[in-house]
Amino acid sequence: MVKNLIKLGWKNIWRNKKRTFLTLFAIAYGITAVVFIKSYIAGVTTNSIEQIVRTQSGHVKIAHSEYLRLERVMPKEFMVKNPEVFIQAANTIEGVEAVDQRLKFHTLLNFKDANEPAVAVGVDTAIADKTMLLSQSIVAGSYMDDSGKSLIIGKSLAEKLGAGVGDELLLVTTDINYSTYALPFKIAGLFETGYSSLDKHILYIPIAKGREMLDCGVAAHEILLFLKDPAQAEVVASRLETVAAADPDSGYRVVPWQKNSVVESFYPFFENIVSKVMGLIMLIVALVILNTMLMAV
Repeated sequence: MVKNLIKLGWKNIWRNKKRTFLTLFAIAYGITAVVFIKSYIAGVTTNSIEQIVRTQSGHVKIAHSEYLRLERVMPKEFMVKNPEVFIQAANTIEGVEAVDQRLKFHTLLNFKDANEPAVAVGVDTAIADKTMLLSQSIVAGSYMDDSGKSLIIGKSLAEKLGAGVGDELLLVTTDINYSTYALPFKIAGLFETGYSSLDKHILYIPIAKGREMLDCGVAAHEILLFLKDPAQAEVVASRLETVAAADPDSGYRVVPWQKNSVVESFYPFFENIVSKVMGLIMLIVALVILNTMLMAV
């Protein structure tokens, strides 16, 4: 019986070569499309997460719990007051490549008659270039120098101001005591990452100048750890949690990148896109095959 069915099926394949070719083409096209689109979306997802890790979360982030809760509004007052304790502890952990301190605060930029709101990020210039690859994103001018009087700014943000390399910007903000503070900076370079949220709103200044503007001593909003093996983030975070627990009143939290709020919201979004696209392609292929089989029957 089975032998006869196989023989019948084999004859049917060659009875209409054009129909057989179209069916095989539909199956091959569907499989190719599924593999290509899934690979493409996986690549986009990986690149986007890497960008989030480099610019926002690190592989492990240490910050005040209230700062993390209100991160979208960037509260100035909730800071890690003793970052050196965590830095020393992190440097004893195998696999930690770099430890970066950052300040983030809203500022108003003034250039001639133009004013634009922006987000200033205070960074250790040498470490930030290693972790965020900032110098590789420079499209005009150069990276920040060691004088502390220069900054780099998103190309789109500079265009909104009408400013360019060599121009002087006045940064105005309020410190942690809500007193107004302003400092002039020279534009050393313009960067372009390809992410409009960064290029239109962000500028980077030396962390020493950021601390001066916020009047916060040696404190930092975030301490970011970058690891050789990102998969070890949760293990490293658990070790640093003991350091945070040593001062239970501090309110500090240690967050691996897998549990970062941006990453957690990012994964379901792309998984939803992948499932819908895969479903649509498989439906088209199934309809083609179904139509061919119905005609054959």
